[in-house]
Amino acid sequence: MTKKIIKKEDTKPDPVEQELQKIKKYYSDSFASTNWMEKDMLADHNRILKDGDRKKEFKEKFDDSAMNLSMFYAIENGVWVSNLSYGKYQPMFSKMRKQIVEEYGCKSPSELMLADSIVANYWLIMRNQMNLARMVENEDGGYTFNQSKINIINILNKVVDSSSRRLYSTISLLKELKQPSLKVNVKTNNAFIGHNQQFNDNKNNDSK
Repeated sequence: MTKKIIKKEDTKPDPVEQELQKIKKYYSDSFASTNWMEKDMLADHNRILKDGDRKKEFKEKFDDSAMNLSMFYAIENGVWVSNLSYGKYQPMFSKMRKQIVEEYGCKSPSELMLADSIVANYWLIMRNQMNLARMVENEDGGYTFNQSKINIINILNKVVDSSSRRLYSTISLLKELKQPSLKVNVKTNNAFIGHNQQFNDNKNNDSK
């Protein structure tokens, strides 16, 4: 049986397949679409700023562009957490988020997300805890109950409990992420290292 000799030109990649792979990479790589979107958004915003004095619709376009950029950089600037509730609370949310970020030195996206989650859950706890206290006790110190009030109290209690668990677990996770990696050097023939313990089995040691 004669072997077929494959010429070099026969191994050229299929142009159609190459194009399909390029398209696949472009749409499967989240950073690919982000790069041009970011440049376009920044360029549009800069153009609006430069043309602002000559356009009547400057404010509307500027507000839309500013909102788009704020949402685009939401992880970095904390816009989501600042809009947890009504506008009057935004300065408080922003300050709380800034304090958490500074306390734990949050820099990576995952750390900043956890900072947002801490603020959100703390707000749910305190807000619903306040409502719960007011549902239980009247302003004059008296107590009145009916089935509707009991149902609301049960719901508020569940929200406070679940938010508390999420808050504590989120803080623990953030602390764990910020801890430096533990380096362990073990010099032995056989070592079995557990979470809080170490077992050594040295066959060179004779048991007596």
